Amino acid sequence: MKKGVITTITIGILALGGIGGGLFLQNRTEQLIQNEIARISAPFPGLELVSCDDVRVSFLQRTVAISNLRLSGPKGELRCRALVLRPAFSAMLAAGVPSLCSLLLPDSGPVVMGDMEARDMATHAVLPILPQMPDSPTHTLEAELATLTLVAVQLDGRHFAALLNGDTPPLRDVAGQSGAALMDAARIRLRRVEPIPSTLTMERLRLRDVVTGPGAALLEIERLSDVDADTEKSWARLRLTEISIPPTVLDAIALNGLFSFDELTQALAESGKNLCRTLTMEGGKFAFPPSPAESTCVVKRIFSESRDTPQYFQIQLDRLRIAPYLALPKDGPLSIPGIAMLQLDFSWKHEQRGRLFREDVSLSAADMGRLTIELEHDFDFYNLSSDADLLSLPGARLGKGFLRYEDEGGIGRMLAARIRDRKKLPQVDALAAQLSALFPGRSNQGLVDALRTTLLTPGTLELRLRDDMRTTVFDLLASGEPGRRIDASAVPGKENVKEQILRFQIQ
Repeated sequence: MKKGVITTITIGILALGGIGGGLFLQNRTEQLIQNEIARISAPFPGLELVSCDDVRVSFLQRTVAISNLRLSGPKGELRCRALVLRPAFSAMLAAGVPSLCSLLLPDSGPVVMGDMEARDMATHAVLPILPQMPDSPTHTLEAELATLTLVAVQLDGRHFAALLNGDTPPLRDVAGQSGAALMDAARIRLRRVEPIPSTLTMERLRLRDVVTGPGAALLEIERLSDVDADTEKSWARLRLTEISIPPTVLDAIALNGLFSFDELTQALAESGKNLCRTLTMEGGKFAFPPSPAESTCVVKRIFSESRDTPQYFQIQLDRLRIAPYLALPKDGPLSIPGIAMLQLDFSWKHEQRGRLFREDVSLSAADMGRLTIELEHDFDFYNLSSDADLLSLPGARLGKGFLRYEDEGGIGRMLAARIRDRKKLPQVDALAAQLSALFPGRSNQGLVDALRTTLLTPGTLELRLRDDMRTTVFDLLASGEPGRRIDASAVPGKENVKEQILRFQIQ
């Protein structure tokens, strides 16, 4: 019985001692943090005042909560209603008792600092357009962030030890650690971001596997929009993976905080690397002059992928819808009976493997038809540097070629725009008869038959370059016998083209 009482008393004393020690350490840590916040502007000449209303430390919950943090200087101010840090226990204890730093934390290599969440942040800053020029014109940046979350923040052991000793490592040295992990993820939910006079806004920004050297494994922005007096652009989602930022750009960010797109492009060209492995833009909308109400382009998805080795590049555009930008006149050579506004859906996929290029194109016009083209060639359209390069196009070699046209009234409408009188319908027969003269010879008979069927009873036309007939563009166009190189077939439609013309003339 006595042993039980003694044991209980002993446990109680140890518990009270632990609680008391914990409270002492907690209060000491809070005071240290408040003192450091009061002195934090000293190593940074651009900061004039750093203050907060309160600091609360909880070793049990492993949190450091700072309320109403304010940073101000001659170029702007930053306010944060609540900043909550969740450091690793070893880092938290080492910060509270600096003498334990050498025992708890390594001198080199990554040190896990923990997580951070900031709520209700607002900033107002005046930034130079050319950071290295003292008299450069300026613009104002205003932003409101609902939340900023950083997950598993890491810092090199040497730099963390320097911070505990009161030394501030140069930001350029921190950013120059190629491949050193910075954090696992960063998420930003924004209320408003306005680089005045631009009106660029974002709702959410997310980073994952962020490193100080190459960049980040993932960058994702939701609901990005830019509206000005002349244009309007927006994206539901923008995503980049495996970002690679050259060291020169990292230096510019560390020293100035800003860099231009031209500087980034030049740095990427000098490094020989791509900015990212993949880029995806979904749900795009563009409005162009004369007014957004009269001109709209909608993109379902744009996707691009690039690799350094082997040479590989792919860009894919899924369903670009243009409406009603292509307004058509009621009369004249550009008019189409029954269509006042031409709506287009366009899809395109470009792929490069070494010196071979592949194009997949799909163009659909409402109430007209759909055109599909698949092509393999060795001509690089995207690196043309002179007219001489363009003149080499006829010599481009074609590996595979396929064309498919599915008529939905397009041929009948185009002919009806030229044949306004039903008495002139025989012109259709005369046009069909000219096909034999245009492609004479026995070898062209299959091509002529397919074209005639498509003209007189529009349906589906397919043209395919024969696999064993690799040719150049010049040979294909200049040859009097394209039927030797092309397999042609046609499936007639349900309606004769003359019946279509009569029906469209009424419209």
